[in-house]
Formats: sequence, C-alpha cells, structure tokens
Amino acid sequence: MTTGYVPRTEFCGCDTSWANAGKRPANANHGQVGYNEATTQLEVYDAIAGAWRTVASNLVGTAWFANSATGADTNVGTSAATAFKTITAAVAAAAAGDTIYITGSFTEAVTVTKIGLSIIGSGTGPHRATWTAANDAVCLTLNASDCQVANIRFRPPAYSSGAPAAIVLNNAPYARIVGNRFQGQTGSNFAIFCMLGAAYSSDDVLIAGNEFIYLNNITTVYGSAIESTAADGGYSCSSWQIVNNIFDAPVEGVNINGRGCLIAGNIFRDKGLLAAGTMGTVTGSAGSKLMIDLSGTNADCNCVVGNWLGGAYSSTLYLKGGSNDEWYGNFTVSTTATLTNGAGMTLTPTT
Repeated sequence: MTTGYVPRTEFCGCDTSWANAGKRPANANHGQVGYNEATTQLEVYDAIAGAWRTVASNLVGTAWFANSATGADTNVGTSAATAFKTITAAVAAAAAGDTIYITGSFTEAVTVTKIGLSIIGSGTGPHRATWTAANDAVCLTLNASDCQVANIRFRPPAYSSGAPAAIVLNNAPYARIVGNRFQGQTGSNFAIFCMLGAAYSSDDVLIAGNEFIYLNNITTVYGSAIESTAADGGYSCSSWQIVNNIFDAPVEGVNINGRGCLIAGNIFRDKGLLAAGTMGTVTGSAGSKLMIDLSGTNADCNCVVGNWLGGAYSSTLYLKGGSNDEWYGNFTVSTTATLTNGAGMTLTPTT
C-alpha cells in the first residue's frame, strides 16, 4: 500500500516532510495516523508489528470543517476557510457517510445519530484537535452504526455523578476508534464507555492504535480506559477488536462483558505517571479494579494474544470471560505460582 501514499497534512498531525517525500516516515510513532490517497483509507502505525495497518473504511461523502479559533457557525462549513466554529454545527450540517475535520480546542457534548459519520482531528502542534466537555458530561455519544473517530486528543470529563466519558457507545455497532489520545484530567472517570442492555447494541467495535494515559488522577477509584455497564443483564460486547493500544497505568484497563472479542498487541502498564507527578504502580490499588476483565453473563470465547501484561499475571489483575477463552502468547515479568483463573491462561514469561 506504499504506492500512492500521500498523507494529507491538514489533519494527519504528522511531520510535514512526510507528505513532501510522498511516503510514510521511516520512524513512525505508535498509533500515528495517516491517510492513503490511493485507497482512501485511514492507516495507523503499529509499533509492535512494525507495520502500517488499514483501520478504517473508505472516507466518502461530503467533507465538513470545524475550527474553534477561526470558524463561525454562520459559515457554510464546506472548506477550511469557511469552517464552523463548533463540532455541534458540523454534525448538524453533515449527512450519513460524511466526514468532519476538526481543528482547535473544543468543550462540547455532541451526539451523533447519522450512520457512517467520521470525525477526524486535523492540524499539528498546539493547533491539533483537543476535545473535552463539562463535568459529568460526555464529549461524544455515538448513537449510529459505522462511525469513525480518529486522531483526536480527548480529555475525559471529570466525575461527580453519572457516567461521564470522552466517548460513549450507545447504539454504535461497527464503530472505529483509531489513533486517538485519551489523557485524564483531575477526576476523569471513563475514556470509552459502552452501554449494555435491551435498548443498546454496540457489537463489532474496533479500538486500535490509541493511547490511554493519566487515567488515575487524584484517587485510585476513578480512571477506566474502556468500560461497559456493570449490570450487563446478559448483554455482551461481542466481536470487539482492541488492538495495538497503549494503556499507561490506568486505574482500570479493559472491563467489558466480552464475547468473541480479540485483544491483541496491546501494552498494559501497571506503572506510570501518578497524580502527584511521581511515577509508580496504580492499577488494582483500589481493591477491585483489573487491567483486563472480560467476565460477565454469557462472556466467553475471547482471544487474548500477543499483549504485554504489566504487573503480576493472576486473577488479581487479569480475569477471563469463560472456559473457552484463549489467552496465549502474552508476555509479563511476574507470574504467580497458581493462576486462579483456571485453564487457558498460558503466557511466555520474560526475565
């Protein structure tokens, strides 16, 4: 896929020499996102595999623009020069299958109900797209299928009640969340939260090439990277792919009622930057939080392979879904004498 690869620097957030050279950079960063003009695909760099992966379906339809610094919601929004000021205005103007490019800093709560809508961060350096919302709010609620979210720096809202998050999957099957950074602030609760129940369906979700950092602010009670509702009622997160992400010492890593999910090529670090500005161990210190928890009603048949699993490899931090789960080819520094999760939790220890 190298032929014809010319990243569009207005939203890739990368070195501009990349576009001038007409090829991918030699030393790409994990999770770096670019756009392949030849195939109209978004791609993300997987530092673990040392390769570029296609992670999103074709970007088609009308392009819309939002710029918090130079835009105006009275504009037409169909070019960078006529950008809207808010994401809300761009979403309202867009139709199913359209793409919205956002530049600047946004504090908004937005709900998407249009199938196949893509929201892509644009700009570089201090002008790169950042997005947060008021306390106890949700930056982006996806209530439609086949939506894509890429290359945005989210600051998950602070918690005092409810389920505030950067992204909530409401009815969002086939969502693609790619190449974003979720950086916690004081009191941040959830980065990505999935609703489970009779009224909700969010299967076949791809979460790839993202970074989850500083989701441990102030206390060890709040700070979950990927979470689904605890009272699952027998409903599952089915056929999810959580691949090539970095979980940098969250209070909780992945806690979903997983059925037939793939968790591969991720880095789960139990040590990292703490709220006091020091470095240390966070995950699990709240007493009930795990790095990976796939358990729940009807949870089973998950594949957990090729991950770096920080901390002691036991059910204290890692909990499988069911007896048909397959955990293999993972790496860790520390193991316990007995894996209380039972069979299917093999790994390759390192020294």
